[in-house]
Amino acid sequence: MGGMRIVVGRFAEALLARGGIGEVPQPIDRELFFSHFVSGRFGGHLVGRVIHVSIMAAAGDTARPGYAAWIMTRIIAGFAGSLALQVPRSGTRPTSDRVREAIFSALEARDAIEGAAVLDLYAGSGALGLEAASRGAADVVLVEKAKAAADICRKNADALGRAARGGARGASHTAAGAHRPPRVKVAAQSVAAYLEHAVGPFDLVFLDPPYDLDESALARDLALLAPLLSPDAVVVVERGSRTPEPVWPDGIAPERRRDYGETVLWWASADAQPARPSQPE
Repeated sequence: MGGMRIVVGRFAEALLARGGIGEVPQPIDRELFFSHFVSGRFGGHLVGRVIHVSIMAAAGDTARPGYAAWIMTRIIAGFAGSLALQVPRSGTRPTSDRVREAIFSALEARDAIEGAAVLDLYAGSGALGLEAASRGAADVVLVEKAKAAADICRKNADALGRAARGGARGASHTAAGAHRPPRVKVAAQSVAAYLEHAVGPFDLVFLDPPYDLDESALARDLALLAPLLSPDAVVVVERGSRTPEPVWPDGIAPERRRDYGETVLWWASADAQPARPSQPE
């Protein structure tokens, strides 16, 4: 964020009036909540509110009267690195940059992205699937039931396609050497409805359902997904720290659990053997 200083929360004007600046007491990523600019200057600079997503989530919707704004997130790396993505104004919970970086560092270490067929379930803005596309995935399907979110997925996919056609580094190449944009499809339907009629195989699958999704619904989705996986497929499930381990069906073998504050990642892979409980690390 360079030298930007951050005024946090509902007391921005009071802090500015006193000539003080409130600092976020932890490193901030690129997911920032921008509200209306404050009219005026401070120290010779135009000023406005910038609020970290985690702060607003902790405060709850009732703690932000008058804040009409949006969340910003970006592609982290690959040919579309730094591309800004739109995010639905409500109904989704964007994966933080810290967690996304952890996911994709691990995936690149196991060479699970290049040329992969990727499925992003409960896609929200499509950030996970589009991050994979930017890093070399060949085909990506974004599955999102909410119409507003599905529309944003399409806009973000179009933006990523323009970045690829612009000759950005890292995009897939044809035999002639020209850049070929990754194929990105948006399925505006429920996860279960999509999986019931989908044709695999998929090499990499993200599931980032709402934290309040019933465990039986998640178990159903995983059971529908299992026969669609390629033999070496990787599955990443993002859940809240207070939710139990997913119920793994035959065909998906859990590998490990990783905790990032209130977020938990469950890593699994395709397996012809009966599923076994994972081991926390």
